[in-house]
Amino acid sequence: MGVNELEYKDQQPFYMVLVDDGTDRYAAQENLVPDGAMAPIDHPAVGRYFESFHGSYYLPNEQKFQEYPDDNVIRETASFAMETNMIKML
Repeated sequence: MGVNELEYKDQQPFYMVLVDDGTDRYAAQENLVPDGAMAPIDHPAVGRYFESFHGSYYLPNEQKFQEYPDDNVIRETASFAMETNMIKML
């Protein structure tokens, strides 16, 4: 589907997503649907972006925290969870 065929066209965020088949693709926000599995994905690029999986979300790796320092609250929350063995390390 082309961008101009989407309801919100190019006036929405587009995300690079890691697909179950091992590929990376860009997807419009309106096309994203949670799969509900709440399980880690098996994709060769996961470690490029994330360091651990916590039940329903991934914790970004150090490089991503350096790129997005305003997201440090996520790291602080996850640090507590790691100390209490609540996070599965990749």
